Amino acid sequence: GDLYTDPQQAKKFVEETGVDALAVAVGTAHGNYPKGFVPTLDFERLALLKKTLDMPLVLHGGSGSGEENIRKAVACGINKINVCTDAFNVAQEAMFKKVEENPKADYLELCITAEQAMKEFVKSYIKVIGSDNRYFFGETKVVGHE
Repeated sequence: GDLYTDPQQAKKFVEETGVDALAVAVGTAHGNYPKGFVPTLDFERLALLKKTLDMPLVLHGGSGSGEENIRKAVACGINKINVCTDAFNVAQEAMFKKVEENPKADYLELCITAEQAMKEFVKSYIKVIGSDNRYFFGETKVVGHE
């Protein structure tokens, strides 16, 4: 057939292995996509997988998928998104910019620059997926769950 996750085969796999979460294939791939390419995700299959499996689902290869696809994937049942490639790209761009601004920037300065850029990326991604203002460090309060 195709390269997408079959809901019934996934159900059997989950039953036989007892996994806590499952990474599903719905149209994304790891790494950088060609410039200007945005993948087409199979949201109907994703919703069926969520209904069939009723467990946390993982989107591998979320980098470069576009905010609209990510929001819709979350709405269809994705609970964890892997976007390491996007985070690394943000860090690299920040380091290149720092070296452009200061060609004598040392290693520590570049590391701090990369770390700060990735923190900002993660904060923005948390907003994209609708998870901002849901947890506050140091508190056990979860918004909407008193």
